[in-house]
Amino acid sequence: MSKKEQMFDLIEAQQMSGLSNIDYCKQNNRSLSVYNYWKKEYA
Repeated sequence: MSKKEQMFDLIEAQQMSGLSNIDYCKQNNRSLSVYNYWKKEYA
């Protein structure tokens, strides 16, 4: 699985979780800035 696919799966999981971007990234030890970059690519 490519990095792009992994990050898109992460974005979909965040959207289904009902958590904010910040809370989801904190709970999953992810960088918010990296998450936001990939979210722009996802759109």
